[in-house]
Amino acid sequence: MERIYKVSIVIPTLNEEVRLPILLKVLKNQSYQNFEVIVSDAYSKDKTREVAREFNTKIVDGGSISVGRNNGAKVAEGNILIFMDADIYFNRDFLKDSLDEFTKKNYDVAITKFDGKGVSAASRLLYKLSDIVKTITKNRKMKFGTSQCLFIKTEAFRLVNGFNENLLIGEDIDFMQRISKARLKYGILNTKINASDRRFVKIGIFRVLVGSAMVVLMLSLGLYNRKKIQKFVEKIYGGWGNLK
Repeated sequence: MERIYKVSIVIPTLNEEVRLPILLKVLKNQSYQNFEVIVSDAYSKDKTREVAREFNTKIVDGGSISVGRNNGAKVAEGNILIFMDADIYFNRDFLKDSLDEFTKKNYDVAITKFDGKGVSAASRLLYKLSDIVKTITKNRKMKFGTSQCLFIKTEAFRLVNGFNENLLIGEDIDFMQRISKARLKYGILNTKINASDRRFVKIGIFRVLVGSAMVVLMLSLGLYNRKKIQKFVEKIYGGWGNLK
């Protein structure tokens, strides 16, 4: 497999000097090593870029999450892209096992499941519910797959024109909708990531759930081109880069 597939891992960041080195150390110790790491940084005011340089990653300028992911993909050399949030981690064989399944099942796009270790019981329950919703909506037009860890063939990413840079929030749901329209082969991998519950802790679980529901409503009603509505929903959900 390593002789055929080159992987590009794209990590959008904004003030992630605390969490980013954890993820980069995990990647450095993976059993599968045929990959490059691209950090798309949205002009962080902390030491995020310094951390990225210490790990010899490619660094490009980011912006919103969509802009960061798209800019990272533009310089990617791999034929498989993996988009990762900076606040996740996983076991040593995660990449190997994920890529084995991704390529064996010939997916165009795939997401992972959650491992609830290291978070509160309430957060663990929410992540479990998230996995259930992913499974229920897997074959529907409105998929609820998240982009915290998303695998996609580079050619498929280009086919759907990447992430919508006009969206401040809900870009992952919009992305999944366009995947459905393009009839790309989509799956949920059996591998799991550990994800921080810092948003739940800082913003509050109720507010996150309300914000998530508003995102779905906004996209369903076609209101995503109205910046004022986007900014309001983003404020409810807690924004990005303010979750230390």
